[in-house]
Amino acid sequence: MNGPAAALLRWQFFQAHQLLDEAVGQCPPDAAASGAACYARAILCEDIGVNGVLAARSPLALSTWAGRTGLDPLPWLGAPIDWPAWGGTVRLNLAGVRAYASAVYDATDAFLTGLPDAPDATTVRVLTGLLLMVSMGHGEILGLSRRVPPPPPVYMSGAPRAHSPISEEQTMENPMVVTREVWLVARRALLAREKAATRAKDELSAERRRLPMVEIGKEYVFEGPRGRVGLRELFEGRRQLIVYHFMFDPEWDEGCNSCSVVADSVGHLAHLHARDTSFALVSRAPLSRIEPFKARMGWTLPWYSSFGSDFNYDFQATQDEAMAPVEYNYRSKAELIEAALPYLTSGETWGLSVFLRDGDRIFHTYSTYGRGAEAVLSVYNYLDLTPLGRGEEDGSSIASFIYHDGHAPLPDHRRPA
Repeated sequence: MNGPAAALLRWQFFQAHQLLDEAVGQCPPDAAASGAACYARAILCEDIGVNGVLAARSPLALSTWAGRTGLDPLPWLGAPIDWPAWGGTVRLNLAGVRAYASAVYDATDAFLTGLPDAPDATTVRVLTGLLLMVSMGHGEILGLSRRVPPPPPVYMSGAPRAHSPISEEQTMENPMVVTREVWLVARRALLAREKAATRAKDELSAERRRLPMVEIGKEYVFEGPRGRVGLRELFEGRRQLIVYHFMFDPEWDEGCNSCSVVADSVGHLAHLHARDTSFALVSRAPLSRIEPFKARMGWTLPWYSSFGSDFNYDFQATQDEAMAPVEYNYRSKAELIEAALPYLTSGETWGLSVFLRDGDRIFHTYSTYGRGAEAVLSVYNYLDLTPLGRGEEDGSSIASFIYHDGHAPLPDHRRPA
């Protein structure tokens, strides 16, 4: 190890390689092929990046390991690679891929050992990009291993029970202890990626604002504290409206605990109002069930019942084939089942929808579902800044949270008969 940067990078790659190897070994049989393809992709990218780009020599897959990588065929390395298409056709010998991976790891470590004390910016960018690729491969493989069975949310009758509260015992290791000089090397490398991600987010937000919009011609009726109102009244005289689709089935005695975390994360609405934007929760439960739960939670957010209207069905917030074709996050029922998400094909689902008012005309501009709703989930934004993160390495999810008043969710959100 010639310098602090080399030492830190060697340790980071060592940890990433260990996690990647462990993840591919944990794939269940019905996800093994996909997991092995993710694993092979990460190894190939590292081989190409370190040996083909940084070391300016032939990748191992085309030289000393040609014909022995456990991959048939190799992707064409002289052009951008369509990884999903290649992953669907490649024949893998996992033992051979593991042996090839070990050689790639050794070559990477040898390259890192020869780094100067202060590597040039291009080398650092390439290495941090490769490190991210390997780490993402680990996460992608773990995601495949957790798809069977999927993490169960709480929904209507017959569903699995909610997760238990997150254990206080942490399973992940603490970060490596280094000098401040070594820490600064890593922090500056991460800062460059954070700035790039911020710029990319700004561009994505601008593209979102440029989406075309659809005029709402249907008259929806909601029930609120002041009686029956239309969609226009939810704007409260402002030009923009954000609706959070809060999961609350008409038969439930309490709202969804996961959606409750989202509601807890909503700040003072005065700041949205200052930008001519209103916010409201909408659920299919009748107001007679919403109001007691809202009082229990101590929320003052505007909350409306869409019971008896098509609103939830039209905006993918309730799945019921008797009312409308199943569609969630722009996937059909068949696509959801194919993606191992059958629990999203019936009952209540969550998401955000955005509307714009121009005089008396109302337009739908945007909806997002699934993890897209994390945009308003400040607790995750805070936890993502911490070394222990979200505390969900054991496969738990937002459904593991209990209500802020200390109560766990009722089974199926119903009181015992």
